Amino acid sequence: MSNNKNIAIFVIIPTIIFSASALPTDTKSEKSEKIGPCVNGLCPVEYECISNDCIKTQTFKNFTKGQSVGPCINGLCPGHHTCYDDFCYNKDGLVDTS
Repeated sequence: MSNNKNIAIFVIIPTIIFSASALPTDTKSEKSEKIGPCVNGLCPVEYECISNDCIKTQTFKNFTKGQSVGPCINGLCPGHHTCYDDFCYNKDGLVDTS
């Protein structure tokens, strides 16, 4: 019986500890998605400029219809948006920025 206890102490417990230490420690469900550098400090609506990289945001933002989501870039806006008076306006009301 003493021999079985030694096996448990010196083999099984270190194996459990080693296995647990190898598990990922990142608490986010998804890694940050970079799409490239910021252009004049700007990124598409679903991204934000962090350390001069456009990184996909992890939240949902509810925009009311007609509320500007940012400036137009060369007269262009993301999908489901329209450029008016140099600002992008959401046509659908809900923008998924996750």
